[in-house]
Amino acid sequence: MAGSTARSERAQTLGLAIRRKRQECGMTQLELASAVGTTASFISHLEHGRTRASLPMFQRIARALSVSVSYFLETEAQEETEGSIAGAKPAARNGNQVKVVRPHTRKILLDPASDGIRWELLSPDHQCALEFIMGVYEPGCELGFAEPMSHPGEEYGIVVEGRLEVTVSGEAYILEPWDSIHFNSDLPHTIRNLSHATTRAIWVIWPPAF
Repeated sequence: MAGSTARSERAQTLGLAIRRKRQECGMTQLELASAVGTTASFISHLEHGRTRASLPMFQRIARALSVSVSYFLETEAQEETEGSIAGAKPAARNGNQVKVVRPHTRKILLDPASDGIRWELLSPDHQCALEFIMGVYEPGCELGFAEPMSHPGEEYGIVVEGRLEVTVSGEAYILEPWDSIHFNSDLPHTIRNLSHATTRAIWVIWPPAF
């Protein structure tokens, strides 16, 4: 019951953020729907927290509203990580040219459609040329099966724990710990956790997808 309430509250929070940004941009629901390839009814339901959108849909919405995906999906690390230090920031030295990100200071991104997926940003912020990120996948969770992911650039991934199935252009690749993969990310791709435990994989994405 608590999980259902949390999902509902999060859907409403995401919907409110979309509505506010859409209104700031002076767009109607129909205009936003046309820009992202869906219906005004879907946008209305999304803004009222009555439905959930896939990550690719959120990427299109973010582009249409001229913001990053992280604008909608980012949450505070201390809300998701035990033992965190409130208000902690990445350590910077040498005139901010060198930054160290501790586990308790990572920015957390929550998947909009799945409760079993989150991403932890390993780079200090979203201003870097490359995106350095860790995907955390709970048992049985799937990413991109409702709508395969596709975006310009390249991806490099390595599994550090668990067992991951990465499907690119319809061909599945099974990755065990320390197996790595590279592909052009404009090819349709999906991810599935095949393990009965949490799977973790580190990704380098260019250009940043979040």
